Amino acid sequence: MASKEIFKFTGLPRIENKPLFKQIDKVAKENEQKFGIEYFTKGQKFAFQETIRKATFKNGWYCYYTDNLEKLKEGQSFHNSQIVVTIHGWPGDPKEMAGLQQTITDPSQNPSGSLLCRWINFMVPGMDGEIEIFRGNYHGYLDELGDLIMMLLRDHLQINRQVISLGYSGGTVMWRFCHKKYPKMFKAHINIAGPTILWIPAHTYMYSVFNRYDQEYGLRKNPELFESIEFRRHLFQRFKSDHDGNYFEFENVPIMCNDPETLMIWFKAFMTVGDEGWTEYYQMGHNDLPILKFYCCGEFDPLIDTDLMRYEYYFYTYIKQRFEFMTEAEKDLVRNDPILNQITNFNFENVQENFIFVMKKTGHTIHTKRSRELSKPMRCFIQLIEKLPVDYYYKNAIRNPPGVIPPGTFLPKL
Repeated sequence: MASKEIFKFTGLPRIENKPLFKQIDKVAKENEQKFGIEYFTKGQKFAFQETIRKATFKNGWYCYYTDNLEKLKEGQSFHNSQIVVTIHGWPGDPKEMAGLQQTITDPSQNPSGSLLCRWINFMVPGMDGEIEIFRGNYHGYLDELGDLIMMLLRDHLQINRQVISLGYSGGTVMWRFCHKKYPKMFKAHINIAGPTILWIPAHTYMYSVFNRYDQEYGLRKNPELFESIEFRRHLFQRFKSDHDGNYFEFENVPIMCNDPETLMIWFKAFMTVGDEGWTEYYQMGHNDLPILKFYCCGEFDPLIDTDLMRYEYYFYTYIKQRFEFMTEAEKDLVRNDPILNQITNFNFENVQENFIFVMKKTGHTIHTKRSRELSKPMRCFIQLIEKLPVDYYYKNAIRNPPGVIPPGTFLPKL
């Protein structure tokens, strides 16, 4: 641990921040009405229909992925030109994205009758049925993961244009490192129950475990220990013994760590950051990208803490930078599009505000439990990004410089 680093779970004072919670819950409720969301009483299981493919590179690195480009028949095209790239949670795999992918890209929901967009699911090394090492000199640190994703997109798939990143839970952790290293590669971000800009319960606890083991085994000074299969197994068995199994609760926070690879991802994530320690993570990546974001979480999420997610949604919607459609030409992007004009009472003065969702009676696994409910708003978000003029972000930054807070805006009390 960095010598002066202070890390702790940062709960928000509820009384002092009542205006913040009230505003986000009000907007989330309005958005449910805006998109005509109806809650399904039973979840629907979606069969995984994608072909898993392997991408191998000259340096010995490799990864697995799926790509719905193969679903297009000769002469067919996607409804729009956007490319969504997903990273699943950990532990997890692309199968958990099946519901979102199928309901969002559903051809029957698009005027053209085609799949909405290209959709690529990235499989995190270590979560793909193999351990993350022994792939050339790939070690599994999150900055390397960003390089691997770029190699997949640019070298293997020949994609040299901006994409929409989508991360669920720990997948959003990984996107932050990628966003920081390759900021110009991203046009928008979809954050599904992803860690916030403040310390969250799960990170706080797992980081304390890592630092305790670091003091005992010297993990930071001897990273080669992670290359030993015997040591990895020993460390995982030690972890299981300390926590009485793969699934445990820390102060009512459920945490799953069911194999050595998942533990390695946790620990190597903590080892990726610099001298500031894991505190550095909370101020990096997509938090600083001046791009539109789609936010959604469950009403009750102890793993991340829904209040902290409400804070992030508020901060980047009302304080950090405002995105707006001012000209009639910009507003017509919504009015004249057969997908977007289904949105009632679209907020042109704060575009980001249209895409905040706190789903009722839902916990952390919102992407599987509420995939049908989220399909329309996510479809509209992706279509909106399709319609953005090339210079939109540049012009919006001139009109709404980052960090300029509108008068009368409530400032959160931390």
